[in-house]
Amino acid sequence: MQEITTLSKCVQHHRHLMQESQEVFAEKCGLSSEMISLIERQMVNPTLNSISRISKHIGLSVSEIFAFDIDNI
Repeated sequence: MQEITTLSKCVQHHRHLMQESQEVFAEKCGLSSEMISLIERQMVNPTLNSISRISKHIGLSVSEIFAFDIDNI
């Protein structure tokens, strides 16, 4: 479950840094805004494909997303 929390906080943090709405962020990732909302609220376990799309958009590798330090944001 820790991985879902880390993913959620990483997505939220980078989306806010990029000053993108969920809709814009989702479009740039090739995902639905509903999926981004569910990820940020920790309501879904996204596929590796979805995580990969997010990682490309925010410029991190998948492993960097899961190594994201949520205590230092």
